[in-house]
Amino acid sequence: MLATVFTKTLAAAQVVVVNLDGVQYLASTGLRVLIEAKQLAAEHGTNLWLVCHSASANLVLDGSRLREHFTFIDSVTLAVGQ
Repeated sequence: MLATVFTKTLAAAQVVVVNLDGVQYLASTGLRVLIEAKQLAAEHGTNLWLVCHSASANLVLDGSRLREHFTFIDSVTLAVGQ
């Protein structure tokens, strides 16, 4: 279901911000959706930005070495203002 939402949103937007601040558990399924969203964003010429101050999500992103593949922004408010 989340992948479907991403697909529709990425097709219609110039920028998509994913707020991971409330994430307490990020598993392989969530990582796969983020990776697919990143690929779809590139195909549609859309910017995909992540907001992530969640310790557990950051641990997974760092441990999987996926952090370098995403663009991070400090807050949704900053993203909307750009």
